[in-house]
Amino acid sequence: MLPVLDFLLPEGDMLIRRSRLADPPPSRSDAACWEIPMLVLVNRGTYGAAEYFAAILQEYGWASVMGAPTAGKGYEQTHIRLRDGSALWLSTNEYFTPQGRSLAGTPLRPDIPIPAESRASQVLMHRSQDNTLAAAEIRMNTTVEEQRRLAAEEEDRARG
Repeated sequence: MLPVLDFLLPEGDMLIRRSRLADPPPSRSDAACWEIPMLVLVNRGTYGAAEYFAAILQEYGWASVMGAPTAGKGYEQTHIRLRDGSALWLSTNEYFTPQGRSLAGTPLRPDIPIPAESRASQVLMHRSQDNTLAAAEIRMNTTVEEQRRLAAEEEDRARG
């Protein structure tokens, strides 16, 4: 995740990790970056690195995030194999965005929400159980402002 973010972001912090023992320095991006319009799709199955990837791009204002709230996982886990063959997963670090926000227990909220009952999800639902991609296909050629307006209208229709 970090090499891709470094390629996309301007110079600055990318990911901050905090530990009970010692906080490693933040992962940083260099000044070289590729400025392109981006839309990141997320849903409740988005967690861990993918969740932070979207959150970091969102914080920098380099991508709009569209879909449903994410899982809200914000911990690095270490796998410890025990002598009896079982294993223990131990949370060893907590992740934070460049602005110091943890997603642990707090889902990432999309800029452009896609309601489960939206027209976009109903039109293309047969292609996937996930409506995020279907909604993205419908909205690919619209502006961010228009996307927000459409999402609000669909949400109002879904509420009845």
